Amino acid sequence: IENTRLDDERKKEEKERIMSMILRGLGDYRKIVSQEAFVVIGQQIFGDKTIPIDVKFEYFKYFYKKIVTLIANKNENTLTFYNNAAGLNHMYRFISDYLHLNEKMDLKEIDKKAFFPGTFDPFSLGHKEIAKKIRDLGFEVYLAIDEFSWSKKTQPHNIRRKIAMMSVADEENIYLFPENIPVNIASSRSIRNLKNTLKCENVYLAVGSDVVKNASSYKKDPQEDSIHTLNHIVFERTTEDRGKNSGGKQYFDKNISSENEKGEEDEYESEKQITFTACIPHDCDHAVHR
Repeated sequence: IENTRLDDERKKEEKERIMSMILRGLGDYRKIVSQEAFVVIGQQIFGDKTIPIDVKFEYFKYFYKKIVTLIANKNENTLTFYNNAAGLNHMYRFISDYLHLNEKMDLKEIDKKAFFPGTFDPFSLGHKEIAKKIRDLGFEVYLAIDEFSWSKKTQPHNIRRKIAMMSVADEENIYLFPENIPVNIASSRSIRNLKNTLKCENVYLAVGSDVVKNASSYKKDPQEDSIHTLNHIVFERTTEDRGKNSGGKQYFDKNISSENEKGEEDEYESEKQITFTACIPHDCDHAVHR
């Protein structure tokens, strides 16, 4: 029994390793690599009649949201269009077959969403580590790459977005937020639209503590759906810590808010430069440290 359990664990680890490799290929900047990865997903997984439909469903739960976000972030030429169409056709057939045999697909959604905006110039290992730590706290993380920062003279938006996409392609529950949905977190209307887009009232904003201190939005009076009403996750850093290994700790604090208009959360080089602060909901009356 123990050997069987170990064999099952090894098989699971191997399957996850292979799926991770495929997703990295799908997120690759080289079109031929991305196309081939989607051929594997469509033809060799969902189009393979020897794979049981329940096993395909396990793959589907792992792949489906990643596929949507990764494909949406690529410029299609004619070959890529037909390649994607063929792969999606295999997936649609699987979905149809599965729903024919089952009443519905039991796709569990994470009820806590974290919106992590920034210029990400470029998206670094530090940014990735922050996103992973937020994810490990039980969140589904959405990275929003700012269009442009006049003060920072950033690299082109598409380059920064591609770097971020490749970095998190194989990271579970970390996605790029759609670039065709603008979000201005200084606007109450935009925050309401963000909640509607994510279909979640329990949205957390992830930003740097230095931005909290300097952002002009927090000097305004709170109102319905203003930035003050959002739950928050804050990674703490001082100006002196920039570019230095400052170490870090984790703790919960009360009602810390922020926005990315200063763009000062984008200069981390490694996870050692982060003091990570995860904040409890904005309406809580006390802070818990851990």
